[in-house]
Parts: sequence; structure tokens; C-alpha cells
Amino acid sequence: MKLKLFTSIALLLLPLVLVAQGRVTVSGTVNDKNTGEPLPSATVSIAPSSDKDAKKYTSTDMDGKFTFTSVSYDSYVIGVTYATDRARIF
Repeated sequence: MKLKLFTSIALLLLPLVLVAQGRVTVSGTVNDKNTGEPLPSATVSIAPSSDKDAKKYTSTDMDGKFTFTSVSYDSYVIGVTYATDRARIF
């Protein structure tokens, strides 16, 4: 009886395990390249290398940290945009 119950529970949970495989969390910290200070409220984008139009966005927290959860295992391009009130001369 116990073996039958365990097998039934295992079979019910199997789809959850299969769906979870192939997913990762991508996280990091965005820092100013000159000062090394974290950049809060920067916009971070992530897109598969094969489809750069399929972007997802998030913002960094006060410590410059960001996280993308449940990302399919693949090769990605990550971009960062940060707006400042300082004028930049190019």
C-alpha cells in the first residue's frame, strides 16, 4: 500500500520536475565603470541571442542588483541603460 501511494505521488510530481528543468536564474550587479559604485534604478534587458526582439526588462535595486527568474537555458545578450542628470559630451 505504501509503495503504491509513493508511486502515485511520484507520478503526480513528475510533470513539475520536468517543467522546472532547463530554467535558470540570471542575476548580477551593475556598477559605474569609473567609480565602481552600484547604479540604482538602471534598466537591464535580457534577450536570447537567437531572437533579440524577445527582450525582458527589469530595474536594479538601490544596491545595483538585478534578477531575472525562470529564464530558459540558452545563450543571451544583456544590456544596461542608465539615465543621469549629468551632461555627457561625445
